[in-house]
Amino acid sequence: MNEENKTNLENTSNNNEVLSNGGVSEVDHNQNDDNINNIPLNEMEAPGTTLGVNPPSENVEVNLNNNSSGDNSLNQKNNKKKIIIIVSVVVGVIILAIIAMFVYIKVVFDAGKYLDEKINEFTTNVNETFASLNLSNENQTYRYSGSLTPNTNIEGLTSINDATFNFDLMYDANILDLNFDIMKNSESIFDGELYLDSNRFYINSADLYPSPIYAEVDANVGDVQASVEELTRVFGQLNYLVINFVDYFGEALKEAEVNTKINGLTASYTYVVNDENKEAFVSKFNELVENDAQFQEAINALNAEVVMDTDTLENFAIEVVVKIPSSDVKSFNFVTEEDNIIQGEELDNGVFRVTFEDAVIDITTNDNDTNITWQIDDSTNLDVTYNSENGTINGSITSDTSKLDMNMASVGDNEYSYNIILNDTTQDVNAEVNLTIKDEDNKMTGSGDITIEANSENLGFDFTLTVEYLSDPVEEKTFSGAVLADTLTDEQTETISNNLSNILTILIPDLEEYFLLPQLNEARGNTLALEANSVITSAQAYYLSAGLMNDNIGFPSNPGETRCITVAELINGGYSDLDPNEYSGKVVVKKGTSFYENQYFYSVYLQKGNELMVIGAGSNVSDIYLETPTQNMEVTSSDVIEYDPTIFNQYMICS
Repeated sequence: MNEENKTNLENTSNNNEVLSNGGVSEVDHNQNDDNINNIPLNEMEAPGTTLGVNPPSENVEVNLNNNSSGDNSLNQKNNKKKIIIIVSVVVGVIILAIIAMFVYIKVVFDAGKYLDEKINEFTTNVNETFASLNLSNENQTYRYSGSLTPNTNIEGLTSINDATFNFDLMYDANILDLNFDIMKNSESIFDGELYLDSNRFYINSADLYPSPIYAEVDANVGDVQASVEELTRVFGQLNYLVINFVDYFGEALKEAEVNTKINGLTASYTYVVNDENKEAFVSKFNELVENDAQFQEAINALNAEVVMDTDTLENFAIEVVVKIPSSDVKSFNFVTEEDNIIQGEELDNGVFRVTFEDAVIDITTNDNDTNITWQIDDSTNLDVTYNSENGTINGSITSDTSKLDMNMASVGDNEYSYNIILNDTTQDVNAEVNLTIKDEDNKMTGSGDITIEANSENLGFDFTLTVEYLSDPVEEKTFSGAVLADTLTDEQTETISNNLSNILTILIPDLEEYFLLPQLNEARGNTLALEANSVITSAQAYYLSAGLMNDNIGFPSNPGETRCITVAELINGGYSDLDPNEYSGKVVVKKGTSFYENQYFYSVYLQKGNELMVIGAGSNVSDIYLETPTQNMEVTSSDVIEYDPTIFNQYMICS
């Protein structure tokens, strides 16, 4: 122990005696001295405190101040020395921290390094995206199975609410096998199988015909699977093209003017392609592209071309401003000599706005939610919110005439729920889809419902679906006693038709009343309307031709005058090719009056058997001064009514 420290320790011992004599604290002096002597220097207390005891009270400080001036002077010098050392250390640490921070910023916040980092991030994201689109599977057999249960309030169709459609489809490169079953009130009303190989297509259902029926085909079942594989291959090529295009562009960009500027707590990265470095930029990019055989193969397969030309490439500049130390983007800008291509900036309200052409996209982040709004045009707006914590996506696309609402949420491990609602504001139409999907190894299951509602009527389906990838091929089958479809007799065809009709009748008892007959009548009505118009045309031809020979049998001469000709006369005169045994009636033509003196108005009365008829329809107009009279109004199916002899008989003959 040096003399200075020894003196301090003695002073401390004397102070302890004062404490004892003052009644403030009782300390054994000898023991205290021994303890002091055993205290290492590095365990000594801070200046102004005694070693090995608690800090003194105010009374103690008074006693200490009463020590000799020499002792106090020595303590003050030691205390100042210790303070200087501590301050020096602190200042040194601060300086070193500043230097370290400066070096860190210079190293980490660098335009070249930033470019590499963003390209790597982009590559990772693109690979993950395309991986999710991979439709191929090492197994060669696919299986789709599930059920459909209808639900409707449409009159005449409500009976299908008691039905369930079950299906089980398997296919591989050689065979497609579909089994189906229609249940009504828990009983099977139609069970069958469709089987397709490279040579034949089979329909096997005892409910339809006792024997299987087949047709010779030249099909390749593997076309479906081949299409899936081809689509997967195209996705793979696109994946490679996208990530490598960006990579090669980034490498070429390093040949440009690259600068980093630190301004406070922001770093600005600029990449400028100008006349001085454009050739190097283009040369580097083209070199990387041309030397990548896989890149060239993908380009050729997609009938694309990726090449840069110094003469046509505009000078451009890219600027990115990031925050320090987070590296969050504060703004970015991509400009050419002619246009401001795309730019983005952080607004004061925490919104990041991206602008390109006339589009403005606002991105707002709040905790785990990221909201995107895009005014696509004057009438269409996109609003989507994504929650990173639970993976939920909610959004809508709204226009002047419709609104589409979308929702996707995670409901479990590898299990998602989808909801889509479409409303047409110009019509009373609403479509809704609800879907839950669970993805497992080599298997995906889903369930949901689809509903379409229009004018208070709705039609929907509850469904289940399972998709599996199997390692075993589809079972090859033979169908003994199968009948070639081309050899079916009329009797066999009628049997099949009757069985099918019976199945439909069980499934939808009101099918004929509400759907088949109205459609049939509408078709027949359209036919008779066309024939009525042809009769008017025939009458026009007759009056035009007859008037050339005799004005008394041609078009009416006086305003308000009418003339009439029967359908039978038109047929007999060769003006109409209608069957006289099926059709009868007449056409009346009237000359207009006043303003319409030069126009003719037609009314047709036409009957087809004892089925349908047209009464006084048409009121067609033709101009006498035209070489060929024209029809301005036509008979439509709405003019056709059911035959009523009490109404029609009075119009059959010209009076």
